[in-house]
Amino acid sequence: MVLSYFDSQNQATVTRYVISIPEAKLWATIDMIRAQGHHQWQHYWQVAPQLKVLNNGQQLDLGEEFRLATTSDTVSLSQTLWAPRYNQLEHLSRIETEQDFTNFGIQGTVVGRQSDGVQLISITPTQSGSELAVTTSAAWGINVKLNNGDDFLITLQPDNTIVGRKLFWFDGIEAYGTLNVFKRHNGNVVYHEQIL
Repeated sequence: MVLSYFDSQNQATVTRYVISIPEAKLWATIDMIRAQGHHQWQHYWQVAPQLKVLNNGQQLDLGEEFRLATTSDTVSLSQTLWAPRYNQLEHLSRIETEQDFTNFGIQGTVVGRQSDGVQLISITPTQSGSELAVTTSAAWGINVKLNNGDDFLITLQPDNTIVGRKLFWFDGIEAYGTLNVFKRHNGNVVYHEQIL
């Protein structure tokens, strides 16, 4: 699913990609912001009130079953109010992420099962025919590793590469098209879905 909107006050375009991988019980979001100039981006995730959150840096355990991992530079926890019934206020945990960006910002967030040992690793892509890393607005990727030897490589090419080489390399895998998901087992590609 792709959601996009334009913030006319700040002249910013915000896009969210939501990816569900049911077989692995993984849910991923990729959030992008395009806004001229230097900005600080804050992102909030409200956690169900019955789940206790344990902060392990870039990974957070949500209760006994789930784990949230993010590519954000800064992750912190706070308390916020919510009302299960009208005028009955209670507290719940809120995960806050923060990062600086200039002109283009992107963040990946994954929720999976703790028992699967979900780890999120940022990938630095290169353009075909070059060994040089490309900008995140040209190509971006994450690798979601599980402790059973499976990993899911998610690649995104936010800008349409009209001129030049359209193929990018992500962690030794070539990808073409806007959004791809590669399932690998012990380093070998098991299947590939070109979503966009």
